Amino acid sequence: MPVDTYTTGKLGLIEPARGSYVDTWDEPLFANWQTLDAAVSGTTTITLSNSNVVLVVPSYPTNSNPPSVSNSTQNLRLLLQGALLNNVSIFIPQTVSGFWIVDNQTTGSYTVTIKTTAVGSTGIAVRQSYASILYSDGTNVNYADLGSMRDAIDAFVPQQVYAGSIFSFRSEEHTS
Repeated sequence: MPVDTYTTGKLGLIEPARGSYVDTWDEPLFANWQTLDAAVSGTTTITLSNSNVVLVVPSYPTNSNPPSVSNSTQNLRLLLQGALLNNVSIFIPQTVSGFWIVDNQTTGSYTVTIKTTAVGSTGIAVRQSYASILYSDGTNVNYADLGSMRDAIDAFVPQQVYAGSIFSFRSEEHTS
């Protein structure tokens, strides 16, 4: 019997084996279309409190509508919510690459870090009340958009300019 294969990456689209799904070819095709739609417009909602979460790459025929599975990697947006009781991590399966909009709407004075299940994976702690575009190369997670504007400002703009100080701007000295 022919064996189906699946695409790598966050989508896990089915590639039906030749001659399979005779008279039912529409079922894997429909599952692929649902997955493609989710990749450009879907949301996976994850409620967090004190436990780490591992995302999954569901596929057909195990799931007739793969992106509807909880903790699916296949949706474009990961909506994080809930009251954090400690620092938590969301793990993307090792070797899964892709882009996500991570919208951190959690509360509590803790962090949510997105990284992969790879040993030694580096990740990104997404600020609360911010949405960031992240990508995974299958090993590590990084900003795709250089992080939030606040991160960029914090990195390049002094936090305080003291009255009467002299600073340089375009090779001209200014006194504030």
